[in-house]
Amino acid sequence: MLDKKNISVLSIDDEALIRESITDYLEDSGYRVLQAENGKQGLDIFRREIPDIILVDLRMPEIDGLDVLTSVTKESPGTPVIVVSGTGVIQDVIDALRLGAWDYLVKPISDLAVLEHAVVKCLERAQLLKENQLYREHLEEEVKNRTADLEHRTEELLKAKETAEEANLAKSRFLTTMSHELRTPMNGVLGMAQLALLTDLTDQQRYYLEIISQSGRALMDILNEILDLSRIEANKIELEEIEFNLGESLESIIRLFSGSADAKGLSLNCRIPIHIPVELVGDPIRLNQVLSNLIANALKFTEKGEISITINKLKESDESVDLFFGVSDTGIGISQEKLDVIFQPFSQVDNSTTRKYGGTGLGLTIVKSLVELMGGMISVESEVGAGSTFWVTLPYKKQKNIKASSLSTPDLTGYRTLIIINHAVSKEFIRKQIKQWKANVAFAMTGVEGLDMVRKANSNGSPYHCVIADYQLPDMNGLKLIELIEKEDLIPLSKMIIITSIQFDDVRKKSVKKGIKHCLLKPIVQATVLLKALLDVLQIEESTPEEASTEDELIEADQNHELLIVEDDPVNQQVIVGMLEKLGFKVDIASDGKEALSACKNKSYSMIFMDCLMPEMDGFEATCEIRNMEKSGELTGHIPIIAFTAKAMKGDRELCLVAGMDDYLTKPIKLEDLQKVTAKYL
Repeated sequence: MLDKKNISVLSIDDEALIRESITDYLEDSGYRVLQAENGKQGLDIFRREIPDIILVDLRMPEIDGLDVLTSVTKESPGTPVIVVSGTGVIQDVIDALRLGAWDYLVKPISDLAVLEHAVVKCLERAQLLKENQLYREHLEEEVKNRTADLEHRTEELLKAKETAEEANLAKSRFLTTMSHELRTPMNGVLGMAQLALLTDLTDQQRYYLEIISQSGRALMDILNEILDLSRIEANKIELEEIEFNLGESLESIIRLFSGSADAKGLSLNCRIPIHIPVELVGDPIRLNQVLSNLIANALKFTEKGEISITINKLKESDESVDLFFGVSDTGIGISQEKLDVIFQPFSQVDNSTTRKYGGTGLGLTIVKSLVELMGGMISVESEVGAGSTFWVTLPYKKQKNIKASSLSTPDLTGYRTLIIINHAVSKEFIRKQIKQWKANVAFAMTGVEGLDMVRKANSNGSPYHCVIADYQLPDMNGLKLIELIEKEDLIPLSKMIIITSIQFDDVRKKSVKKGIKHCLLKPIVQATVLLKALLDVLQIEESTPEEASTEDELIEADQNHELLIVEDDPVNQQVIVGMLEKLGFKVDIASDGKEALSACKNKSYSMIFMDCLMPEMDGFEATCEIRNMEKSGELTGHIPIIAFTAKAMKGDRELCLVAGMDDYLTKPIKLEDLQKVTAKYL
């Protein structure tokens, strides 16, 4: 523990405002601070009273920061020196570190706690070095006769350490390069495919483009698995702590896999019991990654039967809840002797499954690591030929100040509902829920049977108040059923609810055009989703219309906004320009940092999208120059600069933010990502 009151800090900076702000903050934190307004004065103080640590500006008149650094390192090599500079140019950083700087910070420092953190780390390191030196001197005195042998062993250990560090560094460089080189062309492939899918296409053209998109995403999944494993090995996985809705997360996962399950003839079941809290705090992206991987495996190894996702509560307090997730399938199963190896990297149950089913063998390794990082546990039970069940337990905090739900158990006595469905699990779920709400329920297995029941109910003077119809009926699809009901005017289409597990977006669009207010994804994960739709159709209480999905309707951009794209790859230029123009923006292009600076001098931009790695002048240097132009008044105001890069390792985002960028997008860029970031800053 550092005794701050006995620690002296020398701050050398010719900018009085910055020097005073640093001094005030450190003195408030308990340090004793000495000030110098130039390099000469700083060296005089240093030689008169050697401080515990020195903070020095890089650019100063007469004696600059590098000169100060050189003198201090020569005269007192154990004194930590942190360079605090207004420039983030890579060469300056390299020069400072080569001359002996212990750390390098870029001004302005928006949060001075970052500065104190650097000071503490350097002081701790200096203390460790001093203690190590004292220990070595004492050890040499005690074991004089073994000095030669000890030095020899130490030298070997240092060489081994250097070799290991070099190998690890080479691995990180390789992964970063691989990520960049693969993501850049994939951004072109996926981006162009996404833009093409927004145009008028024949069914065959749309099919080809969807196959391209699916194949591209499969390649990205493999790349992401390799990078995730590397991040985990390097302890570079960061978990988020954000508010999220468990029901919405599970619905997004079900939406992702429902079509694949239906195509294989599998029943995909998922229900959230009413007693499970859904407003949680944690990392929804990592939860989705865990469950998606387990469901994808279940789909891969199951040819018939069903896949069930079970959610339950292990324990609960006012602030937290421990949840249990089970993913069960009726697939090929796993032998008992293989259960221990399935969580190891690059392993499958046997080589034949790799050839038949594909995959890298990394998925379960990543899942296990993520679950443990989130403070949970994972296990598996399986029997060959009888399927498998993967169990995951995860702790979550509960959101505070949650508004009580207005959807208490309703009384729908007297309301008559017809369910046209032949899916046994969904039928049973809907039957139980509507019976619980005390409505009268009738069932039909086919479209023809359902039409006949609607006709009879109308002729008897007791028409149905609501019809819930599955889109996938044995004798007709849901749209054909809607057309027949509309043709005979059997029931207002506003009284119908369509449920589907395939082509959800397409079915919903077509249903809405016909006048259907609600199209629900099957299986229905949350009873509240069905209840809200039912209450709206029955007009029992006022319901807020569903928000349009950003995937289906693009928000119109302000035509006055002009954006600058700084990107050296011609294909990626076309992709990003096409997406932003689709959003309604006016766009200019610069091929490197120098062109970007010229463009900014000639025109005022609302936002800049900046690639990081470019020839001539990269995105980091260009951003620093733009921020300097803003400080000098050459540019007015603060221009939001969004990095987009093919680099995807931990620390890349921090590099962008340190350089002065406002946000960060990873290639391949998606249309919805651009829409979110433009909406956030404009």
